[in-house]
Amino acid sequence: MWADYFLRPSGEVVVVGEDYDHPDVDAVHTDRSNVLRALVWGSRRYPALRELLPARPPGAVDCRCRQIPVFAEGKVLCPECGALGWLPPQLKFPTDRGQRESGVNSEQEETHRWPVPARRTRRSSSSGPWR
Repeated sequence: MWADYFLRPSGEVVVVGEDYDHPDVDAVHTDRSNVLRALVWGSRRYPALRELLPARPPGAVDCRCRQIPVFAEGKVLCPECGALGWLPPQLKFPTDRGQRESGVNSEQEETHRWPVPARRTRRSSSSGPWR
């Protein structure tokens, strides 16, 4: 039901209690989407985390999530852009369908991005997520 999120100095996001059936297993996220979503979500309560979010670079494209109210209002965090609302110039939508609908990158070769699965680690009863 509840999970605790921790940010390591290395930039990894550790989630304790993410898997309800295995509360002693930590999930360690290093992929761009999960790290950005944790930072965006965390910055709502801890504004100092905003300093860790990337600035929008020249050539970045709006994410298609901005056209969907539940994402645009921030009620759900987009897994494609990491809840930033934009994609860096080198990233493309993960499906051709999204490119055709938005007109973004439609002239270029399609790139597929698949989420990186979280690394799972089992904690001993005396250890914490900060190791």
